[in-house]
Amino acid sequence: MSTNWLVTADASAACKPRPTWGPFISSYRIHASSLSNKPTFEASHLYGDTGINRAELRAIVHALHMLVLAWETDNYSRGPVTVYTDSQVAFNFATGAWQPRELASMVDELFNLHDRLGELSGERVWYVKANEATIRSTDQLGRKFRDICDSKHVEAWNRENREAREARRIKRR
Repeated sequence: MSTNWLVTADASAACKPRPTWGPFISSYRIHASSLSNKPTFEASHLYGDTGINRAELRAIVHALHMLVLAWETDNYSRGPVTVYTDSQVAFNFATGAWQPRELASMVDELFNLHDRLGELSGERVWYVKANEATIRSTDQLGRKFRDICDSKHVEAWNRENREAREARRIKRR
């Protein structure tokens, strides 16, 4: 009997106020059934100097990589995978609607994971454009991780990177 796997992926700023570029948290939750309230896997990752689109894609890549590892090494039932994301960029890259430029290597990695999951399950990976309610628990996971992070380290990271960016800007002039 196959299992319908449900993946929710999201990214959020690692500090406040929300930067356009800087530290972001990518989070995902994987459920072995759409009826399951308790995730089978969940994780958050902190990324340094990055943008929100890269962080959103990275959340999906990490989730699918985790699922491949679980299927290859453990006795988990395999089946169709549905990914929910609220990122228009990640959704359009993952479904092939948009062609990536700067994120091409990450999108290639994503498509390789699609292929591997297809080989393992005989099913394709489906994407659904999520609304805020659909990914709320994943967003809360990222916020919890952000709150756990030592804000002084994040503030120091922001200060150092702001100074480095300003130095590069001055050099270019």
